[in-house]
Amino acid sequence: MVIFQPSGRRGEVPKGTNVLEASRLLGVDIEALCGEKKVCGKCKVRIEEGRFEKYGIESKMANVSAWQEEE
Repeated sequence: MVIFQPSGRRGEVPKGTNVLEASRLLGVDIEALCGEKKVCGKCKVRIEEGRFEKYGIESKMANVSAWQEEE
């Protein structure tokens, strides 16, 4: 389960999907002025850990794939 804030848009994406790809699949616009070459820094996101009662989930870094150079 991926949830984007502040929109609250959420959904399931295939394992191994990076955050930018997940945003596109779920219709969330993450700005990438460099044409998704990952050099402008506009697509940076923050992944938060903890229990989110509003969504009934617990987010853990253990559930996130290792950072890849191309991300």
